[in-house]
Amino acid sequence: MDKNKKLVWSVILVAVLCLSVLLFRFNFLKTQVDGKEVAKNSSGKIKVELFYNGPCESCKENEKFDKTIRENILKLNPDVDITCIAYNVFKEQDKEYTDKRIKTLNISELDAKVPFALMEGKIYGGSYEEIGSQLGRVISEQISQELDDDIDKDNEINKDTSEDISKDASEDISKDASEDISKDTSEDINKDTSEDINKDISEDINKDTSEDINKDTNEDTSKDKDVRSMIENADPSDSILLLFTTYSCDSCAQVKNFIQNNVKTEYIMKKEQGNTVSKVKLIECNILDSGNLELLNALMKQYEVPGDKQQVPLVFYQNGFLSGEAAIKDNLVKVIENGSAMGFSRTALEPSGGKDKIGGKDLLRLGATGLLNGLNPCAASMLLMVLSLLLMSGRDFIKGSLSYMAGKILAYLVMGMGAFFVFSVIKEVYFTRIEQILTLCFAMLALVLSILNFIDFWNARKKNYGRIIVQLPKKLRHFNHTVINKLGNIPRTFLLPVLFMLGVVISAGEFFCTGQLYAASILYMVNEKQEMTFIVFWMLLIYVLAMCIPQGIIIFIINKSRNLLAVSRFTLQGMPAVKLIYGFLFLLLFILLLFF
Repeated sequence: MDKNKKLVWSVILVAVLCLSVLLFRFNFLKTQVDGKEVAKNSSGKIKVELFYNGPCESCKENEKFDKTIRENILKLNPDVDITCIAYNVFKEQDKEYTDKRIKTLNISELDAKVPFALMEGKIYGGSYEEIGSQLGRVISEQISQELDDDIDKDNEINKDTSEDISKDASEDISKDASEDISKDTSEDINKDTSEDINKDISEDINKDTSEDINKDTNEDTSKDKDVRSMIENADPSDSILLLFTTYSCDSCAQVKNFIQNNVKTEYIMKKEQGNTVSKVKLIECNILDSGNLELLNALMKQYEVPGDKQQVPLVFYQNGFLSGEAAIKDNLVKVIENGSAMGFSRTALEPSGGKDKIGGKDLLRLGATGLLNGLNPCAASMLLMVLSLLLMSGRDFIKGSLSYMAGKILAYLVMGMGAFFVFSVIKEVYFTRIEQILTLCFAMLALVLSILNFIDFWNARKKNYGRIIVQLPKKLRHFNHTVINKLGNIPRTFLLPVLFMLGVVISAGEFFCTGQLYAASILYMVNEKQEMTFIVFWMLLIYVLAMCIPQGIIIFIINKSRNLLAVSRFTLQGMPAVKLIYGFLFLLLFILLLFF
């Protein structure tokens, strides 16, 4: 008993240490996501989050945005220390963060039109100049307010000697500040008006010029001909290149010029069967044209384009992609010559069902996890008691067993849907902070259960079954045994419905033993951005059915052999292996929840 207590205390100590690590990680995550609440910190730094849409590689929108904001803030507040953090919503990761940020701050999507900035939880929109001017004035007002507060404090301490001086100084400061602000504001308005006019003229010229160029080269663009049909009609030997560009992009223009001057219309591919002539078909897709941005996002997801490569110009071909002017110029000809661009995968070009599709790998993972969860000794022990009573009573063994299993399936399915709904609501309403706390709690639980299962493995291997830790609570086991023992008094007419309800009741109790892995798997599904759809129902059903396979095998063996004792002995002998599997399974779940 003393050894068992030492083991338990060891587990608690390890759990406390791991909890400290987890809390540190949570604080780090909180600082990254929620802690970016932009404000002036103790060192006097001003932090501003900048959100913009910058698909163009050569445009350097982040640098332009950053420079403009700094200039406008420092013009009114030369002594402040500014930290600007820029997020490009064109990139998937930054887009996800932006969505989380505006949702956390309860900002409507209509107000959060890029470009915009966030400071102290407030949004500032408009052009770069307008945003910078707004921020500059707000910071200036804050500084003035702080100065006024300091003056008020000094006045209270030295009321008799400094009241008149403070008043005159305050008036002079206010007057000078007002004149400076008015002057700066006037200059800003004139500057903004001039820049807006020049910007509009420049955009119109660029747009008209681009449209004229497009008109002349419409044979190779997606504007006048559907991209999908062009690829469908292409020969399998053709080398197909999908080039994504945008207007007013120097890198895009350079790449198009390079392709025109350096890429031939045909290449001879040497193969064992003989030489093959491959025609190069370049399909340019401007992301500002209808449907092309969605196509680009689908291709970037399919080709797993890293965040720092999500930009234009971007070329996709059969076996990969090239991002940026330098990569395209250095490698495009080689890609065509070695045959990597022949043909094109049509998966990303087909209409996507998003999260309403489930792949073979998903089914395999669900089935495997459910199957491993079904090996839990808690479920097997209750099932063996029910089967023993059915055997001794001489009643319909198969129908009774299936009725009991049907109740279990329904119960686990309903509990799974309920857990999924709860986790989804938490993710939707309370968002990042509660979601992180919940994920860390389950990760912590998974780690503790992993350690306890390894301890149970050791005890089971030594046949110290009385020291098994991870099992149903004693009172719950007693309740289940009492309910199951009453089956002998149930009339034959009501036996099947009672067995069905018994399956539901027993499953609710078993959830304390088997539900940890089930609930953690559901939380992982929610974190993977699954939504409450009919597909989720099927995913949970697959999981639950796989979880019932081991119990189904037990029913089949006992029905054939009528030897319950042998099966019971086998399950007992297999307990060490099951505990070891569960130890590694919960350890894997801990890693997945915490780091993926």
